Amino acid sequence: SNEMLFHQYDGTQSLVELQREISLQAAYNYFNHGEYFSNVAKYNGQNSLSKASYRNGLIYYESMLKKGGIEKISAELMFAIKFYAFGATHMLLDWMENGFQYSPEEHVYYLQAVMPAALREAIIEIDRKHGIQ
Repeated sequence: SNEMLFHQYDGTQSLVELQREISLQAAYNYFNHGEYFSNVAKYNGQNSLSKASYRNGLIYYESMLKKGGIEKISAELMFAIKFYAFGATHMLLDWMENGFQYSPEEHVYYLQAVMPAALREAIIEIDRKHGIQ
């Protein structure tokens, strides 16, 4: 699971790469169980799936940054995390509702392409601090 992959993070591997890998696993999970998740979204009302996805995004990025050594997440960085988690959640629902029109790889590529600069910089900075370019 994402959690397991993430708990293995020890600063020796690239956080940029790990983040991509975890996002790809999540995308494949939705893609491979598309019918199930589409039904969940329909029958539980989008709210529950989107709320859960949003909350997981927040927890994921906050804990990733803390684990990477950022003790205090600034208001600007927190805004970027919330913005990204919100956008990623709704693009996931959009992807599902439109019958997964592109591949999980493309989905993750698009997500990474629009990551807010503040969040991208924070992740790159953690790698730099651990000597990973």
